[in-house]
Amino acid sequence: MKPFARLAIASCICTLLLAGCGGDPAAPPQSLATAGASKTSALTITAANYHPLIQRVYLAYFGRPADPAGLAFYAQKYLEAAAPPDVAAITGAYNASAGVRALVDSFGLSQESRDLYPGDNKVFLAAIYRNLFNRTPDAAGEAFWVAALDAGAITRGSAAISLMAGAQDDDRKLVDIKVKAASDFTAALNTPSRVAAYDGLSANAVVRQMLAGVTLATDPVSIPQAIESTI
Repeated sequence: MKPFARLAIASCICTLLLAGCGGDPAAPPQSLATAGASKTSALTITAANYHPLIQRVYLAYFGRPADPAGLAFYAQKYLEAAAPPDVAAITGAYNASAGVRALVDSFGLSQESRDLYPGDNKVFLAAIYRNLFNRTPDAAGEAFWVAALDAGAITRGSAAISLMAGAQDDDRKLVDIKVKAASDFTAALNTPSRVAAYDGLSANAVVRQMLAGVTLATDPVSIPQAIESTI
């Protein structure tokens, strides 16, 4: 992990720690919505504005695209929590809003999470790096994150979000490509039979494998073909 990348991630973690060190947990939810609105040309934020964010959360934590029902459910919940609709601002919202904090941490409490990550925090961190960046963590990055998780300074949910928010260079580019592929996959589930096909642990594993095959070298033209063959 490059030094400036560690600085960006350290900033995310420091932001998360503010809630336990005198940060302002009572900041009005309206301030979060205003922050998000500044990124959407001051238009009224709707649940659809949260779709890219929800795809990023699913990618980081589960390594797969959101299913349509999950996408709609969490988008509405993030809207109700007045969360900012971009991942870079979620670390601040995590401290300022109990609703946002509960939403982020809920991924770590899910049955899918327990099935995917039965090991210790080192195993969990390696999985998140694979989900996002198709690689293993470097030694410095691994030590940084595992220490924070082991100490209870951050939760697994907030770690996944912060790691993605602090991504740099090729890591950031790859995340963007994967999020686009994930969004296209969910959009392709446009009939009841297709929606029904993407249900259960076995289906999740197949789609997770498809998304894991997306790299910086992947021809964008091939992604729709991969989506169709996977479905």
